[in-house]
Amino acid sequence: MGGAATVCTQCNVDGKYSVFDNASVCETAKAGYKPTSDRKGEEQCAAGT
Repeated sequence: MGGAATVCTQCNVDGKYSVFDNASVCETAKAGYKPTSDRKGEEQCAAGT
């Protein structure tokens, strides 16, 4: 791993977010969580959803 990223990825797909701006990869929200509205983290889903 390592090296320079050649493409920045927008993490605007369901279940994806990034803690860094212009990231080369997106994170996937854990089970029971969803990306925050700004897609810079994750938050717990409401019970039963």
